[in-house]
Amino acid sequence: MSQAEGVNVQRRRVLIASTAAIGAAGVAAVATPFVRSWYPSAKLRLQGLQ
Repeated sequence: MSQAEGVNVQRRRVLIASTAAIGAAGVAAVATPFVRSWYPSAKLRLQGLQ
C-alpha cells in the first residue's frame, strides 16, 4: 500500500497543526506552575532575601 486513494492532504495538515498547537498549550499550562515554584516566596521578598 504505497499511497492511499482519497486522502485529503489539506485536512491532514490542519489536523496535525491543530494537534501540535493544543499540545503546546498543554505543555505551557503544565510548565507555568512548575517554573513559578522556582521564584522566591513572598515572605522572602519582604525580608529582602531574593
